[in-house]
Amino acid sequence: MDDTPIPNAAYAYEYCPHTAPVCIAESQPKPDGDFVRSVRWSPDGSALAAASESGALEIHDLSDVVAAYYTTEIGVSTGIGLPALTIPHAAGGLLAYAWYPYMHAQAPETCCLIESTRDHPVHLRDTLTGRVRASYRAHDDKDTLLSATALAFDA
Repeated sequence: MDDTPIPNAAYAYEYCPHTAPVCIAESQPKPDGDFVRSVRWSPDGSALAAASESGALEIHDLSDVVAAYYTTEIGVSTGIGLPALTIPHAAGGLLAYAWYPYMHAQAPETCCLIESTRDHPVHLRDTLTGRVRASYRAHDDKDTLLSATALAFDA
């Protein structure tokens, strides 16, 4: 294989670069004391979902960062900037979230994740618009709504 760059190399799964990108992240608390609790990469590497202490779920579009890796010198720092989408939840309310395993940024219908919040049904949420695509309710024998503490897709 030659070393010529492939357009949209981040989406060419058969292409394996000799040196993989390295991500070193550093987070400082926001002025209001909020901070990131967990982060999950999208399966295609084009987005990042970050849950904060305040309960917000931020979706960051990383397509420009990935493209910059393949077009700039090794070691050049690229920043993430403001989130493309912020989904507010009550503090401590976001219990779990997971990307759709076949998510691909170039297929908008696959850009979604599931999320579970305290005292609400599980939502399948569109990560481009923030809208709820579907809701899934689990009830116990007394018809009390249950909140999922872990989520996964059956791939």
